[in-house]
Amino acid sequence: MATILFLGDRRYLEWLLAEGKPGGDLAFVFGGGGDWAAARAAGSEYDGVLWQCRRADARILSQLQSTRKLCAPPCLMVMEEASPEATVALLEAGAAEVIPADLSAREVISHVRALVKRPQTVPRSGVGPQVLQAGRLALDLARYQALVADRPLELTPRELGLLRYLLERPGQACRREELMQQVWDGTVRARSRTLDVHVGRLRRKLAGAEIRVVTVPGVGYRLESD
Repeated sequence: MATILFLGDRRYLEWLLAEGKPGGDLAFVFGGGGDWAAARAAGSEYDGVLWQCRRADARILSQLQSTRKLCAPPCLMVMEEASPEATVALLEAGAAEVIPADLSAREVISHVRALVKRPQTVPRSGVGPQVLQAGRLALDLARYQALVADRPLELTPRELGLLRYLLERPGQACRREELMQQVWDGTVRARSRTLDVHVGRLRRKLAGAEIRVVTVPGVGYRLESD
């Protein structure tokens, strides 16, 4: 069973539990909505965080950045006043995904399930190499850790999943829909900027790795070595 820390309005959580039918695979813990609650999100006892907020204000962004620096579990943001700018800001701050508050309870629960599955964080046993390399980058599949010249990279689970998928297909153009399906379990909408934001963050973090994530116009992305 996956344990989810909920941050936000208790009434929203009660509605979610009543209408979303989470079943026996998800357990929600109410963490409140104050500043103190965000610090709890860094606890290793949680498999994910569901964070409900009205808007992406400075306080929310600061709390999200702080918890992500502490290797917090992946965070799914539910935002009432959604906009492309706010979504980008939350993703840049470290959110794994941002969804609008007008989704049904069952849709939200499905997003939570996809969040905690995180198939990209589980190394394949006995299949393929245990270390993927390109340029100065090495991805240790046993530890699921990325290194550039023995320097660890601080990557989120989604960034690691995206990097792994591209590393396993060097030079191959990967379609946007393919990446969304494989890394986000198909839960990301086709026009969402989630993929583009994650690629942008990954490009910045790969500085000095002697590899590049190249945009393939009208298709998606591919990984190339310098």
